[in-house]
This record gives sequence, C-alpha cells and structure tokens, in this order.
Amino acid sequence: MKTLRFMIVAGEASDDGHAAKLVRAIRDNSPDKDFEFFGSAGPRMREAGVTATVEADSLSIVGLAEIGRALPMFLRTMRKLKAAAVEKRPDVAILIDFPDFNLKLAKHLKKQGIKVVYYISPQLWAWRKYRISSVKKFVDLMLTILPFEKDWYAENGVTHVEYVGSPLAREVHADRTKQQFCSDHELDAAKPIITLCPEAATKRSFKFCQLC
Repeated sequence: MKTLRFMIVAGEASDDGHAAKLVRAIRDNSPDKDFEFFGSAGPRMREAGVTATVEADSLSIVGLAEIGRALPMFLRTMRKLKAAAVEKRPDVAILIDFPDFNLKLAKHLKKQGIKVVYYISPQLWAWRKYRISSVKKFVDLMLTILPFEKDWYAENGVTHVEYVGSPLAREVHADRTKQQFCSDHELDAAKPIITLCPEAATKRSFKFCQLC
C-alpha cells in the first residue's frame, strides 16, 4: 500500500488545534489508507501523529519588536521546511492560516511541483488584498471557513476555492435561547447583542461579533 505523504504547516496555537483536528479527520475518513504527516507542528499536532520538522510552539509572535528579534528563527524555519519538502516530496502540502509565512512557503512549494492546499483563508477581503495574486499563482485549492469568501474570491478571479465551514461549528453549542439569556442578564431581546471575544488565546487582539 502506498503511503500518502502530507506536509502540514501551522504557526499559531489556534492553527495547531485546527490542524490536529484535520489530521484526525483525514485518518478517520480513510481508515484503510496509510498516511504520513510532517511539517511545522505544535503540541496538539504532534499528539495527533505529525512528525515535527520544526516545532511551531515558538512561532506565534506579537508586536514589531518581537518580530524583528524573531526574524532569524523564521528564516531557519523556512529553510528547514523547504529542505524537508525537497527531501520527502509530499503528495500534498496543507498550509494552515499564518499568511505572512505560509504564502511565501507556498511559492517555493509550487515551484517544486508540490500541490498546495490552503486551509483557513487569510482575510484578504479586509486587508492586504494584493496577496490575492499569490493565491492565484501558488495555491491549488483554497478552503475557506466563512460563507461569503468563496463568492468574494470568484469576484476577484479565483475559482479554485471551496467553503468548508468553521472548524468551531461543531464545538460551540448554545445552552439557552436568546430570550433566556436576555432574561438572565436583564437585556432587551429586541435589540442586537454585541459581545467582545478574544480572537485567540495567544493574540492581544479582540473582535466584536454579533451574538444574536
């Protein structure tokens, strides 16, 4: 039986969790096949059986000063992953979010003739839209988690896109109705409710999202 070899690259802690779930889902979906996973792996990916060419634990950086100090580390990481791709020749490379790093890696992988799947699209519709040219040239399949992103890409000339839904969709469940929540907290159920949610445990940024 031929071993299917996947290179999988995550950077931040949240991406490590999403990648680990993806690895398990791939194995569960095809239990009769033999898989090998390697790449940039955090603790949850390693627990899921991904061989760490580099350990992703230290790649989550916040702030310009930290990025400047970490630049040599990122360059070493890029070199190690490029070398591993050349040596192991994966059937597919799956890049998880982390666009500043992964779009540069995608360029190298594409030149090597390696198929590139990008899971969790960068928010190009919000900022750095110029990166869409890199997606067109270096990504074979973009997997988005927000429903409008596939149409947005199509409007901008990118058709190799599939909407797969949020990886958190099956994990977060309401334990009460909106009316019950509003009653518990003395809120007006007829008005919009806004909650402040941390984007990820490792980021010092926040997002407003509409709860109901």
